[in-house]
Amino acid sequence: MERSTSKRKLNRIARHPRQAAAPVQSASQRQAFASPDFAHRDLAELQKTAGNSSTARLIAGAPSLSKRPLVSLTAQGVQRTLVQRHLPGVLAKLSTDLAQIRTTLSAYNTEDPANGDLMAYINKHVSDIAALPGMVTVVDTKDKLVQALALDMVARAETPTTIDAVMANATDEVMNKGGGGFTAKDGTVWMLASANDSSALFHELIHVLSGEGGVTQLSVTKGMLNEGFTNYFAEALAKKYSKTIYPAYPIATAWVEKFAKKFGDSVAYNLYFKNNEALLYSTLAKQMKTNLDADKVIHDANKSKPTEKPATTKYKLTEVNLYCTAGKVKDEGALAVIIKKKISESYFMEATEPGLTMMDKFVFA
Repeated sequence: MERSTSKRKLNRIARHPRQAAAPVQSASQRQAFASPDFAHRDLAELQKTAGNSSTARLIAGAPSLSKRPLVSLTAQGVQRTLVQRHLPGVLAKLSTDLAQIRTTLSAYNTEDPANGDLMAYINKHVSDIAALPGMVTVVDTKDKLVQALALDMVARAETPTTIDAVMANATDEVMNKGGGGFTAKDGTVWMLASANDSSALFHELIHVLSGEGGVTQLSVTKGMLNEGFTNYFAEALAKKYSKTIYPAYPIATAWVEKFAKKFGDSVAYNLYFKNNEALLYSTLAKQMKTNLDADKVIHDANKSKPTEKPATTKYKLTEVNLYCTAGKVKDEGALAVIIKKKISESYFMEATEPGLTMMDKFVFA
């Protein structure tokens, strides 16, 4: 069980600022927050005296905690790691509401055209959970997001730790890696105001809807690819509803865009929201076999007519033979195993990774 330094669960009821209950504050605590010299050392002391829950709520209304300049985001995109931090939470009512929405999403019939527009359907439920009391807390500075993230890191630590011990990591995540928000252990979403009305919010909420605790089987097998699917849907929704794109996971997202273009949004939806990781490998394997079989027929025809000009093929015979057994292309099941291994070995950080170029060649070609 994850514990804080006070050995209590981080029961943060992260209400929207307009709905926030006023936490109990001593005169010294109010003075600390009013002081321009307020820093994370004060936060650590406040955490000990007021508790994690009150401290987290105070952050949303606290003044800027640092004079450090904000890091600008580039148009080329940033690697954002403040995602998928959600675990089964302690907010019972919120958890029940989310479970009901997940059940509805997993039952969506993508085979029935009358079932409606897929992206509109996802957006409806993303909007539903964004409207749930306590679902999203917006902060106006990156410093406040750092403080909230640090508290979350303390709550998640496998062994007791302190705010001071995690502060450098939390600061790096937000200031240097372009973090626009994160989903906390209790299931609430913390967002930077400048990123709130964008794909960044969609990204966090889609994580929460993908499975209990934001955990899918794909996220266990290959977290970066799971981020790609999450961000694909987030950006697709943002584009459809004219929201700002908050760049994240560029290589993984581009790969999923390629996948969805080739096989359709419904396949992407079924494997992600219905937690069907096997569908990913079987879909890729079926296409790979189709491509290899077609090329094998041409190679065999060329071999049977050595005196004639050989017909053009996509692949060299040696490349085809890599995936053949006893003169035949391996079955889809065997190819799916190969593809899963390639995906597991890939980082989805560079388009030139061997596993990704292999799929470019034999699947997406």
